[in-house]
Amino acid sequence: MMCTNLFPVLSCVPLALTHLNPTDGLFIAIGATGALLSSPNETFAYGVSKAAVHHTITSLAATTKSTTKGVKKAPRKQFTSIGILPGVLDTPSNRESMPGEKFDSWINPDDIAEEIGVW
Repeated sequence: MMCTNLFPVLSCVPLALTHLNPTDGLFIAIGATGALLSSPNETFAYGVSKAAVHHTITSLAATTKSTTKGVKKAPRKQFTSIGILPGVLDTPSNRESMPGEKFDSWINPDDIAEEIGVW
């Protein structure tokens, strides 16, 4: 789960810090509501990996702030960092791993992509 969920985000952080525009850059990572909830045994690794993604995004956001308690620090990158925490995404792998679920209530990844395009 770490290889699928966390490591891609971690590999993008140094690139974001180096290359994103400091005034209007936007770093987005897809997390999951599982990052905020307890996980039953069979989804424990998934929950831990998504919690680590969530922590990475909040830490990146804190790293890119230029002030702390009103004290001006050295200029840093100030792009925006966002973690999206959707419910279950309607993907082929999710349908395959959860065949008995109701797919019509799942979130279409294209809807998320369209919203990101607006930002």
